Amino acid sequence: MAKRLLLLHVGPGAVDVSAMTEALALGGVAVPAADADTFAHAGIEIRRSHKAAGLKRKQVEGAWARLCRRARKTRSDCFVSVPDLFEATPEQAALALDGLADFRVVLVVTSGFTAPPSAWTGLVTRERTHVLPAHLAPDQLAAQVARIALMEEEARLDRRLAKVTRRRRMLSTGGQPPDATRQCGCQASSSSVRAATACGSVPSASCWMVTSSKTIRSEWRAAIHTCCRTSALSPYSTASGRRP
Repeated sequence: MAKRLLLLHVGPGAVDVSAMTEALALGGVAVPAADADTFAHAGIEIRRSHKAAGLKRKQVEGAWARLCRRARKTRSDCFVSVPDLFEATPEQAALALDGLADFRVVLVVTSGFTAPPSAWTGLVTRERTHVLPAHLAPDQLAAQVARIALMEEEARLDRRLAKVTRRRRMLSTGGQPPDATRQCGCQASSSSVRAATACGSVPSASCWMVTSSKTIRSEWRAAIHTCCRTSALSPYSTASGRRP
């Protein structure tokens, strides 16, 4: 079964997810049912910045795991926005992705002309990293996210179609690649070629082959001419009663 998409928005700016929910649903993308504190505490927990936020460790502990569970319960493609993750270290980004092992993660960055953070690009492939303009309106961002989800789904279907096509070709050729089958059917083996041409390198054999073939061709020509003259005369004499 194909993994569902999780479009992870890592900032850098915050977005109004509640204003995007309806537009995302039209594109088949859900938002996990979690309150704003859970989203905020999830980023703080991953970055271990609870002291800077004036919170205790136990207040944010388990927030990221809860958010991931809520995403799995949607049973569809998800959009999750945690802007605090923009400044995550490679170790923190890897920790966040560990909780999303059931998803195919697509990175969404609204940084405009600013390059996406290297801590994330080293873990998420370039094909699954999308940089969007900064300061988009909620409906505009929702439309872009839905478009990205559609592009990812089309790419997945293309890969599956190519895989099925390769399997069918393998079955039709008996488990061999199509190119190998065509080559085997059109090219003679080297041993048979050597056996057929070995005697041609001997001078006496070459002369015999030329003489023999010339004699046989002469006999065939004579037989053909005789047959043609006989067949040409017979209808004329039968029809007219005269000989030419």
